[in-house]
Amino acid sequence: MNAKATIIGLISDTHGLVRPEVFEALAGVSQILHAGDVGPADVLAELGTIAPIRAVYGNTDAPGRPDLVERIEDVIDGVRIVVTHGHELGSPTPPKLVGAYPSADVIVYGHTHQQ
Repeated sequence: MNAKATIIGLISDTHGLVRPEVFEALAGVSQILHAGDVGPADVLAELGTIAPIRAVYGNTDAPGRPDLVERIEDVIDGVRIVVTHGHELGSPTPPKLVGAYPSADVIVYGHTHQQ
């Protein structure tokens, strides 16, 4: 018997705006990971209507917000996942991120505004 896989939705750099197409893109996910530059807390509340959400702060988010953390490190379905905004590395690149988080199987980051 195969266990049902967890479906994770990824988003970043919303900067206070949840575009309408996000609801269709994230429909059916079991959780959402937000890689920073969230904007106001109501963004997380709006995304939370889709699925439970966890988020890191980006360089435009105020550190110390209770709804954001510096980094998410978790194992989901046996996969080690790190979520960071990436700004702590200046301009994040895959080699820099792998060097900073060598034990991760998957690294989710934002800041670059590129998929």
